[in-house]
Amino acid sequence: MGETDSGKTFTEYSQRESLQYRAGILAKWIWALFWLVVPSTIAAILKTDQVKSLSPGIYLFGQILNVVCTFAYGAILLKLSSVESRYRTAAIYGFISAAVGILLLIFISVASKAPAWSLLITLLGTVFALIRDYNEYSAHAFVLRGADDELSAKWTALWKWSMRCMLGLIGGLVLALVAPILALILCGVASIGLSIVSVAKLVYLHRTAMVFKEYSADRFSSK
Repeated sequence: MGETDSGKTFTEYSQRESLQYRAGILAKWIWALFWLVVPSTIAAILKTDQVKSLSPGIYLFGQILNVVCTFAYGAILLKLSSVESRYRTAAIYGFISAAVGILLLIFISVASKAPAWSLLITLLGTVFALIRDYNEYSAHAFVLRGADDELSAKWTALWKWSMRCMLGLIGGLVLALVAPILALILCGVASIGLSIVSVAKLVYLHRTAMVFKEYSADRFSSK
């Protein structure tokens, strides 16, 4: 096998360039995900029932913003799929979740009260979001292996917390049919948990982007 003047084989240089290339893609697009979480979080706040009771117009804006952010988030995940295929799966379920959001928007626009079976659509949207999050978080954990194993483990742990909160939310929606007060409490606790998960996700996205930014710029600079 051929060697360069410094004694490195061409295979080693090829592997190095591949790592730098992948790190560059990850740094760029995960940083974009980080900034997109901000309007997504605002949308999540605006589309709550409390806001709906105070200002239906702001609530509707929150629904629209949520759909736009979901589609944009999916498009960025597709960009990342060139590095890890689970990002593509996350994007697909993200688009499905956005489509569910559009259906709910239609219900809000054409009727003063959504049909009873719209609860089923909400549940399906929640399940799709759960699958999306699983694939995204596991993809972040996978690409970080060997670069920052501690942060990789944190992404895995965050998924577990996210799953518990989402299942709590689903349970609350189902329970609303038989025990509205208990369902309200469960949904409230799950919503608080999801808010904490959202903050942690923002922190982890920032840290992940910085890991790959430093990795692509500095890891081989001294070699």
